[in-house]
Amino acid sequence: MPVPPAGLHHKVDEPRAYGHWVGDVVERTIRLELPAGLRLRGDSVPVPGRRGQALELREALHEGPHDAPRQTLTLRYQVFAAPLQPRVLELPPVLLEFEPIGGGRVQTLRIDAWPLQLAPLGPEEAANRRGLGPLQPDADAPPLDTRAIRLRGGLALAGLLLMLLGLAWVLLLRPRLLRQRQPFARLRRELATLPPQALADDPRAVFARVHAALRAQAGRNLLARDLPAYLDARPGLAPLADELLAFHQASEILFFQPGAGAAPGWDLARLRRLAQELAAFERLAPAALAAPVEARA
Repeated sequence: MPVPPAGLHHKVDEPRAYGHWVGDVVERTIRLELPAGLRLRGDSVPVPGRRGQALELREALHEGPHDAPRQTLTLRYQVFAAPLQPRVLELPPVLLEFEPIGGGRVQTLRIDAWPLQLAPLGPEEAANRRGLGPLQPDADAPPLDTRAIRLRGGLALAGLLLMLLGLAWVLLLRPRLLRQRQPFARLRRELATLPPQALADDPRAVFARVHAALRAQAGRNLLARDLPAYLDARPGLAPLADELLAFHQASEILFFQPGAGAAPGWDLARLRRLAQELAAFERLAPAALAAPVEARA
């Protein structure tokens, strides 16, 4: 057995020798007190690495210069063995070499092996009862955080609804609102809400409604002499040419002949039919109705 160098003192702090499991990290600390003129050889310090299948030296920490009077060497081992029955391992022995600073014979200090008792993780044969038998109940799947998925889905659904609302507005609602705001469409609704005696009570007010719709659609006052140009620009109204002319002739009698208190040949039902036919043409050919009207001389 190697004899320690004269004047060298050491102390080893060993881990407890029992109660260890697979994966535990144990630590042994070697404290050295060197006499003057002696130094530790660095290549004798253990190098980290596997020590068989059961232990691995994870760290070898040396504190202090190699010729310092006081030095500390800390060795950390990790247990990799998982025995089925209690088992005793050994931390391997450590051989440290020292040499005189001026040269001379190398001397050795041996740190003996240290026992470690490992305990098994469980019995070799588990008891045949719920939770310990060879077949275990299926574990529930771990819950997933679906908030981000639901948020993206909600945003996509909101975008789809907005797109559908936009299409409904462009293709259905807006055209319908525009049609309802057209002059002839408004005229048809106004005449439909008048009481049956409205034309007899105030014929000029009722005829004025029709003239207002024609003026709003044509963009100017539309008199009897303007009808030919108005109708030439709107061939679709040709079937209503005679009715429009008759309306203007009745209007001239009603508004410009003294004492005229009625429009001859006209009743509220006839005015409603005219308004309905004008509104139908307005709905089917709005671009044609937008043509400009040029008054004839």
